[in-house]
Amino acid sequence: MSYLSDEELIGAVTRALARDGRVDLSDVVHVSAQNGVVLLTGTVWSAGQKQTAEEVVRRVRGVANVQNELTVATEGEISDAELEAAVLAALARQPVLAPRVGCVVQDGVVTLVGHVRDAAEEEQAIRIGGSVRGVEQVVSTLEIAEIVPEGNALPIDDPTLVGKVADALDKLAFDVDDRVVRVDQGVASIAGRVRTEHERECAGEAAASVPGIRAVHNRLAVRPASGARSSRQGET
Repeated sequence: MSYLSDEELIGAVTRALARDGRVDLSDVVHVSAQNGVVLLTGTVWSAGQKQTAEEVVRRVRGVANVQNELTVATEGEISDAELEAAVLAALARQPVLAPRVGCVVQDGVVTLVGHVRDAAEEEQAIRIGGSVRGVEQVVSTLEIAEIVPEGNALPIDDPTLVGKVADALDKLAFDVDDRVVRVDQGVASIAGRVRTEHERECAGEAAASVPGIRAVHNRLAVRPASGARSSRQGET
């Protein structure tokens, strides 16, 4: 077995990353080594690049271990909503995955939800999510099933349903004061205050109309007339 000095190992690792080409080395990724252990530091643009860098380095002859301390740069301005839209757009370019795989994003971490037919499809979805710029990590909660229902096979997770219920309430012609929306396993709970019993009923119906909502607990209170606010005027 041939041994490389730390300097030689750094050179070999740097050349391997450069040949691979999927990770930008210029002033971004830094390589150091000690006793065969390679340390990667610096920034990359996606979780996929971070994983790729480690995989390439581990294949270099003479590398005993890899400490991957690369961080994903988000430039401080990529919101979770923007990341979710970007991941869903990337998945949409794969006709096999698009109808059955979705995601939830929190603090830069993408959680994949839905169904796939096998481990290869799951790995493809993870790779696609990790390739999106700004994604720090991809977690899969995908279910693998030999037979996957078509149509609306993608389950809608509770955080997504919270947003959809909130959007439905926003479209009403009146305000729900002190509004709180929760969803647990598809069961929505809405709380707050409205002016009339009719508004209370309309809000409950709006929440129930959201696809994926199985039931609604309407905990809205009708506030006294003296505390009423006028209905929205001139909204576009």
